[in-house]
Amino acid sequence: MFPSQQRTMEILNKGAEGDIVSRVCDTFLSVLILLNLVAVCLESVNSFHAQYGYELFLFETVSVVIFVIEYSLHSGTARYQHERQHCQHPRACPTAPAH
Repeated sequence: MFPSQQRTMEILNKGAEGDIVSRVCDTFLSVLILLNLVAVCLESVNSFHAQYGYELFLFETVSVVIFVIEYSLHSGTARYQHERQHCQHPRACPTAPAH
């Protein structure tokens, strides 16, 4: 496990009390989700969609790209997280010496 993968996992998972970067990431993603809900609701209003349809499309496209990047980073750290959870027991850890 590379230190950058560990840090990525720490940032993407629920932030620890003093981890400002992780908290900012949590808040950003939460606000982005809420803004997407608002955008979907506004898009359903014909007059709003007629006037701002292109801007809504761009916002949704950028949001999807951000969520795909987040998902990819989660996938990249999944093995480390799995090993971390299961290596609490010596026999479950692939790097543990055989007994």
